[in-house]
Amino acid sequence: MLTDATIVITPAQFLAHWQGHRALTRRVINAFPADQLFHFAIAGLRPFGVLANEMLGMGVPTVTGMISDTWSTYAEAAATTKDEVLAQWDA
Repeated sequence: MLTDATIVITPAQFLAHWQGHRALTRRVINAFPADQLFHFAIAGLRPFGVLANEMLGMGVPTVTGMISDTWSTYAEAAATTKDEVLAQWDA
């Protein structure tokens, strides 16, 4: 059972932290030239567009799991253009 003594971060602090990460990631997505988001990779790493699709697919299941303790699998987003990624990110 959680008590006030076990709370490490308040819901408002967590929300602000989460939104800060979302804003930073959106700026990174936006910084990529449209033709490179799904193609540019360094040293065999996945392109950032692929990672963005993975993060888009994880967002709702993660928040749902934290709130309800019901964890489900995620379906990776299927965006194929920078505009689609940004639109799904903003949604």
